[in-house]
Amino acid sequence: MKKRKGDKHTFVGNFFEHVGHRILGGELTRDQDGDICLWRTRTSVEVKSSGAHSSYGFRLSVEQIEHYEELSSFPFNRVWYVLFAYRNNRVRRQNGLRFSELSEHENPVSINRYLAGSALWCIILDLSIVSAWKRKFPHSTKSVIGHKGMKTVDIKPRVIHTFSNGGLTEGLKDLDFDPKKFVLLSGKVRTKIEPDLVSEHTIKFPITAILPVSEASSFQRMLLRRGFRLRRVIP
Repeated sequence: MKKRKGDKHTFVGNFFEHVGHRILGGELTRDQDGDICLWRTRTSVEVKSSGAHSSYGFRLSVEQIEHYEELSSFPFNRVWYVLFAYRNNRVRRQNGLRFSELSEHENPVSINRYLAGSALWCIILDLSIVSAWKRKFPHSTKSVIGHKGMKTVDIKPRVIHTFSNGGLTEGLKDLDFDPKKFVLLSGKVRTKIEPDLVSEHTIKFPITAILPVSEASSFQRMLLRRGFRLRRVIP
């Protein structure tokens, strides 16, 4: 039986939650406390993914952002959003119809194999930045399939990519932040993952983190212990 579209979105989300867990460690919780919980540092992590050229991009639930704003006061010390972009080119069939590459993959194993070779980049953001987007950008109520009326802030991948690649200083100022209070960390991820019971994949992509100055060094040490070296970049 053909999988419903919503099921495929779940498979994609599960894959990148698994990748995020491999990078950050902690517990893969996938509940109201977050997708990943780093209990030792009282950090909650929300993982989102989007095709790099998606018309909607990252659909960030307004209600969920507000929930994390409450959690960041108690019981957590901080919340991070981990955003993954992946290639999902549109191609044309012989009959002239266009379709996405991902749409050709139906079962979890095939989807995982495709995504492992299609991950383009990962950006980790402090919740304060996501909260500022919630205040600044318009809210949509038609972006989430099957949940009409859900308020979301839709951020296109190219906007986030520009923000973290040369546009950080101006981007932070536009959100009424002092750029000197944030640090941009950059590096590369290359690791093996086992997203299902029957396959193992090597996955690689650039990773960027935009965090408060006070948290940058501890974050670097945490990722270094897990085998990933990030360096500070002057915006």
